[in-house]
Amino acid sequence: MENNRPNYSIFQRVFIYDSYVRTESARAVRILFKEKFPGVRIPGLTTIHNLVNKCHKTGSVQDKKRRRRRTVLTEETLDNIGQQLKNSPKQSLRCLSQQTGISYTSLREATKLLQASEDSKKKTKSDDNDTEEVKTPSRQSKRNINKVVTYRDEDFSDDELPPKKATKTSRKAREDSDVSDDSEKSKNKRKQKAEDSGDEDLDSNEDEEGEETKTKKSKAKDKVPPAKKAKADKPVLNKTESDYESIDFSSDKTTEDGKSWNLKISTWNVGGLKAWVKKNGIDFLKYEDPDIFCMQETRCSESKLPPEAKVEGYHTYWVSGEKEGYAGVGLYTKEEPIKVTYGIGNEEFDTEGRLITAEYEKFYLVAAYVPNAGRGLVTLPKRMKWDPDLRNYLKELDSKKPVILCGDMNVSHQAIDLANPKTNTKNAGFTQEERDGMTALLEEGFVDSFRHLYPEKTGAYSFWTYMGNARSRNVGWRLDYFIISQKLIPNLCDNIIRSEVYGSDHCPITLLVNI
Repeated sequence: MENNRPNYSIFQRVFIYDSYVRTESARAVRILFKEKFPGVRIPGLTTIHNLVNKCHKTGSVQDKKRRRRRTVLTEETLDNIGQQLKNSPKQSLRCLSQQTGISYTSLREATKLLQASEDSKKKTKSDDNDTEEVKTPSRQSKRNINKVVTYRDEDFSDDELPPKKATKTSRKAREDSDVSDDSEKSKNKRKQKAEDSGDEDLDSNEDEEGEETKTKKSKAKDKVPPAKKAKADKPVLNKTESDYESIDFSSDKTTEDGKSWNLKISTWNVGGLKAWVKKNGIDFLKYEDPDIFCMQETRCSESKLPPEAKVEGYHTYWVSGEKEGYAGVGLYTKEEPIKVTYGIGNEEFDTEGRLITAEYEKFYLVAAYVPNAGRGLVTLPKRMKWDPDLRNYLKELDSKKPVILCGDMNVSHQAIDLANPKTNTKNAGFTQEERDGMTALLEEGFVDSFRHLYPEKTGAYSFWTYMGNARSRNVGWRLDYFIISQKLIPNLCDNIIRSEVYGSDHCPITLLVNI
């Protein structure tokens, strides 16, 4: 047989379909092959390993549950194995299987059988000699050591009954028993003294002592334990109802030249109009009494508006997307606008219902719900298209009349505008791209009215997530804005964040101006 190439057919026939590949490593199989076929070139370890894996995958053995062939353990083979184990007791079964050619599983079974036979021989000897030998505990017996076994009294004879364990006594019972023991000891001592000295007042002394102990016990019972301190009430999670009566909606703020405000505009992301109405959010209009009220994320088409959404004294305008339950903007106004338009002229965004423009005599009001960059920033590219389109739209309006832009801008412009700026630099609402978009808008002649009035105010937020009780801890974001044209700065009186008003994960904000 030639030695230039390994003979894979012999190798596969003899070993791949034999029991060796089931029990031995590739190296051991290679050694065995070398011993059996000295003239045949042997495949490498990698090749053997691959062939063995291939054999397993293709399922060369018909019965997959019984993949290992076991050597028939006759008495002769058992004797041979026992002799080899005696000759080399420290040698491992793995090495022994390599030398003998018997599988590891067969050797392990053989050792168990040999051990069992030895144990039975020892037992018979001990029975004959009436001697007990201590057997080495097995794994199962070691596990059973920690198990608690309970016996009933019926299981024992009268002589074998175990001693009764002392029952646990309470602290009070122990104290009473100690007092009684001490009193008994003192009585016995005095009796002995009385017998020696002939005292006749022993009984009277005993009565006095008894009375003293009784009074001590009664005093101890009369002592009242100190009252536990009442636990402080935890803040309610996700509060929804507002206590409007406790909120002061009045304001005496004026412009820089002392003029009082004559126009009140409010905006609120309601997070679903139907749910907002159920939480009595519509009562906000009654208490705030704004001249114009804008809402975002109505998630409701005009045909499906709840009847409570109609409020006397207001003209209403609605825009919703083609997709029901998504986005949507609403406008309530006491004064009827000259003209109302919808969208910004981009079909991609206008089909989602994100913007309403109302033209009044002296200004434009734009109510917007800006696209969110989304979890994992999946819609950030869409947001990057929106920002320049909105910027150009507002510039065009500003060239005709001053503009008041309000709504959910879905961005915290500065680090001061959110509670945790460091951990949110890669999250929607605080990415550098979104913040740069807001900066670019302000550079086109517009002003963030809140930061203009309160440039260093911290903890002023308009959005809090429902998770982690964030609102009660004031861990929030300032996402809602009134952005005005620079021409309106002299008319600005105040920008108020109504954080005490509940009904959504956002709160309403109000702008006071003199126009």
